[in-house]
Amino acid sequence: MEISLRQIKECTKPNNSPINSTVTIQIIQRNEDLPITTISCKITVLRLVQHCSMFGDMQTVANSLANFYPEITLNQCKNLIETRKSTEYGTIINLNLNGFTERTVLLAGIVKENSNCEGASYSDSYGSYDDVVVHATLKFELYESEAMFNPKLDEIYLKTGVKCVYSTKSCFDPIRGYTFWDPSLDNECNDKYYSVLYEGPAYKIRDSNRLEPISYLVDEEDVAFSLKAIKTTRICHQEAYQTEYPRFYIVPQSDYEFTFRKSQRKVTAELLTYFNIKFLFLERHLSRAIQKLHESLSLANCMVERQILEHHLSLAIHHSDEFAYIRGGGPGWTAISMGEVCYLIQCKAVPVDLRPETTCYNEIPVSYKNESMFLSPRTRILTHKGTEIDCSNQLPVKFHIDDQWYAFVPRVQTANAPLELEARSFSSWYYKSPRNILKAGIYTEEDLAAYQRRISYPLESSALNLPTTSNSPMWSPPRHRRCAVAADVMSLGTDSSGINRADRLTLGCSVQSGRLDLGPSPCS
Repeated sequence: MEISLRQIKECTKPNNSPINSTVTIQIIQRNEDLPITTISCKITVLRLVQHCSMFGDMQTVANSLANFYPEITLNQCKNLIETRKSTEYGTIINLNLNGFTERTVLLAGIVKENSNCEGASYSDSYGSYDDVVVHATLKFELYESEAMFNPKLDEIYLKTGVKCVYSTKSCFDPIRGYTFWDPSLDNECNDKYYSVLYEGPAYKIRDSNRLEPISYLVDEEDVAFSLKAIKTTRICHQEAYQTEYPRFYIVPQSDYEFTFRKSQRKVTAELLTYFNIKFLFLERHLSRAIQKLHESLSLANCMVERQILEHHLSLAIHHSDEFAYIRGGGPGWTAISMGEVCYLIQCKAVPVDLRPETTCYNEIPVSYKNESMFLSPRTRILTHKGTEIDCSNQLPVKFHIDDQWYAFVPRVQTANAPLELEARSFSSWYYKSPRNILKAGIYTEEDLAAYQRRISYPLESSALNLPTTSNSPMWSPPRHRRCAVAADVMSLGTDSSGINRADRLTLGCSVQSGRLDLGPSPCS
């Protein structure tokens, strides 16, 4: 074996270590439930029919009180919301949006100033009447709000918690009335089709042998995850990668801006996916940490071995026998230095016999083919000359022969084994746990909290606006109610005297000191 004595090769990193780089990416989630704008209209009619007698007063008739919801079409609902005006029951203006408005109207007949009346014909789904006066309280409820729909399931989820068939374009909401929406799907590059979960720096980890897909690892204060780029695709004219989860995509930064922007839109959080990605992140974090540990230990081991080899080269120049023993891995090797190269030669093993001597030597006296020779220490190479030394019982010459230690003083005798040196292992590596593993994930704490609120309170909606009356800017309930029918089912308009005159004639009620009475009727 020919070995150079000039220099030792420098240490290099393992070729199988992954290639790491920092890039800017965007993680987007394809939404299953998409937002859509809906309009809702409901008109509640509470009407009271009274017969106009020959004396000009009003009398009760059968089925006089009825409460119903007239049917409303899409065009009628659009017109009510756009104009805030109704002409079905006379001209009614200033209708509230995302709230309700109440008005009291006269549907049939005439009520004169002297409390006399003139009847007229009236008909609805509850009956037909002649010579009657019909009063009604109309309650208009108009809403324009956002709902969520799932095109795969053909379902739409209204804000009130009602679920309808998406393809039917409309349904009746018991709370908000007739509800309409446009079922046509627009461009999929619209922001509502995708939610941006993360935008920022990430570690791009590429396997050196390119057998594994590229991994992206994010370990920020409030976001921590790891995803693999499984398949190349395009989303809205930008390069993207499909991940282990079909709804998640990785979009690397290019020369152009990202198509989608991170917004405050509600994110549909899947808890199973959330925890699975936590486990993936933990596994890849450990893999990355162990890989770094392997690289560190490999480099440190290489540096130590390089220093040892430098020492070996010095031995090859000055103590070739020791160099041969170390590099050969035991006895039976010899080395010859020639210039800047050393030749390592393995000798052939031959049988020898111990030879008794009267003096002590630093080598083992043996006989080989009836010739007196010596075995050098450690290398056990046969030589013709030995090094004579003083014999001492306190410091005897010892050799290890056939798994036993012997002392030559000069008589050969068994001896105790000496102490063997032992290499000590030492490492300063420590494991660094991922930050905020309990809090950080693919979804932020805000996303999970918002999703939890939607799970806990699925039927929540905004508070209704206060009702308005025809002549009064503010409405307040009476302090004491004595007429159950009037107080619970009707809201009367007011004038400067406290109550609309037509209402007073129709119902025979009066308002005094905040008390609602029906005159001499049994209600009082």
